[in-house]
Amino acid sequence: MGAQVIVLPNHKGGVTKTSSSATFLVLLHLLGVRVLGIDTDPQSNMSSLFGYKTPLKEKTAYDAIMGQVPLQETMRYTYIHPDGNAFYVPKSDTEVVAGTRFGPYISPMGFKGTDADNELKNSEEILFWPNQLKNVIAPLREAFDYIIVDTPPSLGTLTTNALVAADYLIIPMTPEIFALEGLSRLLGTIQRVKQQTQSNLRLIGMFLSKVQTYRSHRDIADILTSSSTLDALSQVLQGEKLRLLNTVIKQNAAFGESLNKKSLLVIDKPNNENTFTYWFLLNEILEQVGGPAAPKVQQVVNKIKQRIGTGETK
Repeated sequence: MGAQVIVLPNHKGGVTKTSSSATFLVLLHLLGVRVLGIDTDPQSNMSSLFGYKTPLKEKTAYDAIMGQVPLQETMRYTYIHPDGNAFYVPKSDTEVVAGTRFGPYISPMGFKGTDADNELKNSEEILFWPNQLKNVIAPLREAFDYIIVDTPPSLGTLTTNALVAADYLIIPMTPEIFALEGLSRLLGTIQRVKQQTQSNLRLIGMFLSKVQTYRSHRDIADILTSSSTLDALSQVLQGEKLRLLNTVIKQNAAFGESLNKKSLLVIDKPNNENTFTYWFLLNEILEQVGGPAAPKVQQVVNKIKQRIGTGETK
């Protein structure tokens, strides 16, 4: 069937877009399925998390999008250090630390693409710029089961490319007023992409992240879950029903601590409550996406629920 391309778009920063994309990549990799992450954000946060934290001399995802090199030539291994589970990049194959585990493949951004809006639209070599990422992904679809694209916090050319290339969208949201106010603009962009490209793009829904017990968070969450709000937002999608996923990602100090040391909680502390929640969220997503990981994630979730029920969560 070929890879399912999944994108978590949001032009609002700080909504766990990058960390959630990276977490899903690692969870899928742990299940043994073929997965690739593509960083299309010039800030290169996902690239940096996986160890590619300096401007790269090698060709990058942006070079592929610009048509200068096949996407396959930009793919890199990721490495998990045995001491602390942090991602790192060895200088050579002979410097791989004993006990290192391999992570998912990624195509890093390399801190390029800051002028993408101008370069993509004005390139004489590119006839239809919104299709560039879709075109370079196409030869790799049979090589992977899932491809996850991390996008910049904007609605510019790179995000548009990701939307055109995507099969499925999941919108990460924080329960904050500015994130809520910008949602209709994001949905409008998604709808225009669907209409203009005649794609079969499916919006799985939204999920709430970084949720705390503040009253303001509860109030915004109540607004988002109300039928009147969801109906109003569905009108932007011209009748397509907008769904708020059941799984909620709570604010978690350990999650941030893992990120600070260039790791992810799901490998750093696999028995943490937040790790379990991400397994639940991935399961809810794959109920719609399907693919070879879907039954495997369901098995993991069943085991977690059994452990929680018996109190065996350590």
